[in-house]
Formats: sequence, C-alpha cells, structure tokens
Amino acid sequence: MESVKIGGEHVRIKMEHLNGYIISYWDNAVNGLKVITDYVTNLFNIDVSDIWASKQSLHIIEWVNRRQKTPLKNVLYSSATATSEEEMICILKDCRPISRLSIHLKPPQNFRFAEKFPKIDCLEISNSKWVTIDDLLSMDGIDIHLDNASLNNSDLNVFLRHWLSGGCPRLKLFSAETGSVNILHVLDGLPPNPILVEDRRDYTSPFGYRIALSFGIDIQRADVPPAQCLPSTDITVLYAYSTDIDADTYGYGASNVIGYAPKYATTANVRFDTKQEEDIEYHTDSESLSDSLNFHLPDPSLGYGNKTTGSNLYTVLKKFLNNRKVSLCGAHVFIAVKRYPDESDVSDIITQLRANHVIVYIAVDSIPSGGSNSATLYEMSYQTNGYSLFATGSDLRYAFEWMTAILQTPYQIIAQNFVVSESGRIEVSTFTTPIPTGYASPCFFATTIQNHTLDNSFVSMNYTIESTDGSFVYTFPGGYSLPLYGTEQTDFSTLNGSLSYKWTIDYHYDTDAPQIIQLRMYSHYYHDFLPLPVF
Repeated sequence: MESVKIGGEHVRIKMEHLNGYIISYWDNAVNGLKVITDYVTNLFNIDVSDIWASKQSLHIIEWVNRRQKTPLKNVLYSSATATSEEEMICILKDCRPISRLSIHLKPPQNFRFAEKFPKIDCLEISNSKWVTIDDLLSMDGIDIHLDNASLNNSDLNVFLRHWLSGGCPRLKLFSAETGSVNILHVLDGLPPNPILVEDRRDYTSPFGYRIALSFGIDIQRADVPPAQCLPSTDITVLYAYSTDIDADTYGYGASNVIGYAPKYATTANVRFDTKQEEDIEYHTDSESLSDSLNFHLPDPSLGYGNKTTGSNLYTVLKKFLNNRKVSLCGAHVFIAVKRYPDESDVSDIITQLRANHVIVYIAVDSIPSGGSNSATLYEMSYQTNGYSLFATGSDLRYAFEWMTAILQTPYQIIAQNFVVSESGRIEVSTFTTPIPTGYASPCFFATTIQNHTLDNSFVSMNYTIESTDGSFVYTFPGGYSLPLYGTEQTDFSTLNGSLSYKWTIDYHYDTDAPQIIQLRMYSHYYHDFLPLPVF
C-alpha cells in the first residue's frame, strides 16, 4: 500500500480500480476528511458546495460554514442509528443549506420541532412521522417530499386550503407518503368542480429529477393571482416548421430538439403552411416526439403550391398560446420559416408571448416560397428576447443547428440589442455569469448583424469575449471560432464563475441606415428572466 503526503501528514492510500477513485486510510476519519477538504479546495481554489454527512460527522457542516463565505447548496444526512433531539434541532435550525436538504435519519421518539422551518428550496425527509400540519404550513419550498408521514385526511385538507388561499407561493411539488386516504374527505369543502385527469403528466424538477403523475385531480387557486412565472426546465419546447423548408434544415433542428428533449418537461411539434391545417402534438418523452416528427416530415406537395399565399404561422402560434394542455411560462419556440407571413401587425401575439416569458427563435430562409412580410418575424423574436437569423442553403441549416443547440443551456444571461450604422465599437458592461465561484461551465452565445436578409451594406464584424484579468479571450473571427452563417454567428466556450468578463464588438457597414446588432448568452445555471425591450 502506497503512502503519500497530504496536508503535512503521511497517509496510506489504495486505488479502487473498479470505480477509479482513491481510498485513503486515517486514524481519525473526520480529521482526515478535514485535511482532504482543505487540500482540495486550496489546490483548485474552490469552495465546498455539497455534503453527505453521517451522524458521526454532523459538526463537519458547522466547520465548513465557518471556513468559507459561500453558502452550501446541498446537504444530505444519513444514518442507520437513532438520532438525538439535539442533533435533529441542529440539522433543522443551524445547519441550513441554501438549496436542498435531505434527511434520512431515525428521529427520537415523540420528537417535535417547535420553531418555524427554515426556507429550503428542496426538502426531503424519509422518516417524517414527526412532521405536523403546523410544520407543513410553515414550510416555504419549491419541492417538498415527506415519506412515511403521519398526516391524515384532515391535515391534507387544511394544507390544500392553505395553498388555495395563497400559502406556499413557491411550491411546485408536494409529495407525502401517508398510507390510505379518503379523497372525498381530503377535498371536502374545497372549491367545486375538481377535474379528474387520467392522462399521465411528468414533473421535471429544477433539482435534477423527474416524477411521473399517472393520474390525479386538478384544483386551481381562484381568488389569488396565478403562480409566478419563473425560469426553469419545467417548460415546453415547441418546434414549428414550414412544410416547404428543406430537409437538411428541418433535420438538423429536429435532431437537436429530440436530443435535448429529456432536459425539459414537455415538447411540442407542428408542421405549418399545409393546405390541411395540422394540430400541434404534445409529448412528455423524446420517443413520441421523434415518432411524430418522422411522421410529419416537410413535404412541399402538401403546401399551397403558389408564391402568393402567405404563411399560416401566426394562426398556429395563436393555437399554441391558447392551448389548455401545457403551461406557456418560459416556453422556448423554435421556428423554421420558408414561406413568409403577410400580416403586418402581430402586436396581440407579441403581447401574449411577453406576458408568459415565451422566447421565440426563428430561422428564416432568405429565398421564400411565398408571402410578403419577414419584418414581423424579426419583431416577434426581438420583442421576446429571442432572435431571428436570415440565411439560405447550407448556411441556413448550419445556423439553425446552432440556434437549436442553445437548448443545452436553458437560462439566458445576456439579451442586448444595439442600433448602429457605419463603423464603430460596442462595449458591453463588465458582467459575471451565474456559474458558481470556482466552477467552469460552457456558455452559448449568439450575435446577429442585420434585421433582414444579408445584403452588401454589411462589411465586417469582429468581437472578443475576454476575462478582465486577461486569462481568457474568445476571438471572432479566429482559428477555432465558428463562422458567420447568414446574419448569425453562434458558438460556445467554457467560462469560469470566479471571473468577470467584457464583450467588445467592432462593426463596419457601408451605409448610414440603421442596423441592429443583437447579443445573446446562455448558461446551464439558473438566471432570472431578463428585462424585455420597450414595446
């Protein structure tokens, strides 16, 4: 067995070849954990974010909280032996993670928590018989899981009344394993006309798991505002495409939407510009989405067969906006356009999209199969913090491939628009990403250079994304950067949560007519919705 020096101590180690990690041997395991934690966090200049603690190592939480300013994100407690009342109170009161707390402990007999529950985004308790209705009413979380609970019909009825009257405003999922319940008693006195739902629905949690709800009963708050719309992956992704669009552009987009579908709660697809209008189809798994897309391939022979009829895209979007099957909150809409619409005013659609934080992305073929007005397409994406690109041929298919690839990074962190002309420079204010300090993660970014089909008034655009300490720089055009496809350039690079960045764009147009440059950036990590343009 080898011996290495860690933190000034000689430690015996052994390689676990099956799983590829190192086992270290210490006279005192807790002290060893502290030494390794100090060594690794100092070596990589990072903080601890997650802890899995046993009963014997509860004080590790306090030690970590004292040694770093960054709060813990996730804490899991697990022990097969009984826990004392003091230890339970310490866990609930003093050791507070910022996001997720999982308790898999055997509490002492007759244990009660006399204080208000701390604000925890995701709370999981495996032995929750001690949790009372008063405890439940004081919780403020997004996901709450109570296994082996002692809540009865009356308790659940009280909790539903509390929620219907505006309590637990952030709650998205409440799961309680209670044994048998009488649903009539649980619903007694609640607002009338609960709706039996037999269709399966999936809940995609912001904490990385999905739960299938095979059936249920719908009740809805009546006298309080609707739940606040917040960014998440528990959203719908709509893929809409003209039946006239070329097979490659369609296929590149479909491949990405299918590939990233598991990240999102619901997907939807619709083929438009057909003589016989088609329905939007909704899916909760990538297999059914793939089957539907393969069954509804683009086919110009199903279209209008002329160059005068405008697209029916806006009719399709109105159907989506008025659907009663899925939530609109934060939806992402990707559209491949070959036939232009004729409408000149779609302010009603834009208003509804903005009200629900729906972001619209549109790839527009520069050579249309019909229709007359592409300006409303650009306006719709602009006003929702999405973007439109104009290209044709191979440029269109590659641009749309990279446009749909931003589904990898669902949270938008930059959305800025600049009206420019002739030559000049744009300097975006120094910014940081939502990536945690000490971590690095890919971010996608997109730049568009004109609000119409690319013309010869555009001469050049180059830009850099550079860390303020000079340790990182992305350059376009450059050796590894993707090219400009039509009016759009999209790429990604790994950014660091510990650094600040600046984005500098130099542009040159051979005209004094106004041009619009759009900048977008996306991250894996949560970010609030960005302000929308003035409308």
